[in-house]
Amino acid sequence: MALTEKEIDRLSKLKRLSESSNINEAKSAIAFLEKACKQLGVNPDDVVEDYNPEQDEPISFQVGDYFPKTDYAEAWLLQGVVKYFNGQVVCSYDRLRDKKYYQVFATKGARQQIIAYYDYLSDLMKKLAKEAKKETPDSGRSFTTNFKKAFAITISDRLDDLKNKKEKEGLPESNISALVVQNRNIEIQSRVNKFYRQECPRVRTARASVSGGNGSGGSAGRAAGKSAGLNKQVNSGAGQRRLAGV
Repeated sequence: MALTEKEIDRLSKLKRLSESSNINEAKSAIAFLEKACKQLGVNPDDVVEDYNPEQDEPISFQVGDYFPKTDYAEAWLLQGVVKYFNGQVVCSYDRLRDKKYYQVFATKGARQQIIAYYDYLSDLMKKLAKEAKKETPDSGRSFTTNFKKAFAITISDRLDDLKNKKEKEGLPESNISALVVQNRNIEIQSRVNKFYRQECPRVRTARASVSGGNGSGGSAGRAAGKSAGLNKQVNSGAGQRRLAGV
């Protein structure tokens, strides 16, 4: 049975009240929560307490600066991050500037995390590529390009694996079941896709393929991608964040 936003919001509020420091308030909320869950056919343990309908609203926003030529490593890296947060990416064209830019479709709540983690991983990729090239100055002109492509592909694959793991195991540290994670991702993806089709009815979605990354610099880029920390804290306008999300 699919719940309405109003029903989900009500259950979330009861869940929060059930953990109140006021014993009487908590007992009353637990009783109402169990009754409401029984009526709706929901397990109380599967109720997410931080549900916020406003943060689930799909929006579009630009990520990164304008550019004349596509950097496929950057494109693949951004797609990996956006996909993790159930979003879509479009490479758009600004006629006045005669340049391209990335337009992302995701929820309002995911916007800051997408921007923060893409910036962090992009900066890390460029920093490590520069350091690796410095250590092997005679490696050839394609070394940096191959390093970055291999790094981006590896990070994207790791994000896919991390998302799949959460959908299979849930979030034990937050007491959120795997079923809740799966349903949450499906619901958010559905909302974003619907908004995307409304805004870009003539554009077909297709994940770009990245060729290369196997020559000089490729193995170093893959190794760097495997060891990069995905739970790294980064500074953003909303404070420090970790790679999270359900």
